[in-house]
Amino acid sequence: MAEATTDILQLAGEGDLKSVPFTTPIQGGLTEGMIITVSGRVLPDADRFSLNLQHGSTVALDLKARYECGLKIEQDTSQKWGSEERKFETPFQRGQLFVLQILVTLGSYKPHLVAPPGSFKVPYKSVIHGGLHAGKVIIVQGFIPSQPYRIVISLRHKHGIAFDYSPRFDQNVVVRNTYEDGIWGTEERSEPMPFKKGEPMLVTIFCGQHEYEVFVNGEKAHTYNHRFTKLEEIDVLDIRGDVQLTFVQP
Repeated sequence: MAEATTDILQLAGEGDLKSVPFTTPIQGGLTEGMIITVSGRVLPDADRFSLNLQHGSTVALDLKARYECGLKIEQDTSQKWGSEERKFETPFQRGQLFVLQILVTLGSYKPHLVAPPGSFKVPYKSVIHGGLHAGKVIIVQGFIPSQPYRIVISLRHKHGIAFDYSPRFDQNVVVRNTYEDGIWGTEERSEPMPFKKGEPMLVTIFCGQHEYEVFVNGEKAHTYNHRFTKLEEIDVLDIRGDVQLTFVQP
């Protein structure tokens, strides 16, 4: 079974994720129902890449994409649920963005691609069902081109923008603001810029009771106090600018 002792994610091969090879601990190990999401871009001349879930030297899941022989998935034969091996044509296209999710169940790991490249068009707009509330988490993943100008992530309500989050590469700053009653408020600006040109990005916005916390690539980057406090009325996520989206969780 997919036990909690499986506590390391390892990536290797030829792709733009963070730096490859890349290894990170999974805090608390795996639990049933957990979903692991990996987004990135396969290099245009890639021959292969792999993803492993492991505990110590034991590999629980080994996913290999080899362009000369397709995709191969193996699950650890030492576990009670036995072994499984599948081979089929790789769905990861050279030079293309991808989002891979792995669902952890009691019996096995279930990897699948979330959506084909281009499914998240920019400008992007989505309803936040039920609006915001304390504890709500919004995730935006994508790839930043080599010569970006600006990216804008906005949390909107019927009459304005509660939180406008804008990495501005032309100024090398990140700007936060609120638009209410037809007027922009006072900007909050900070540097250094946590976003890198030509690299993947992962933005996680945590809505707290009194403020937003923004994490960039897993690191806390910014906070922003609520100026518009009717959180349940903030029901639209809007993304614009120079980014290729790979995954969005509104």
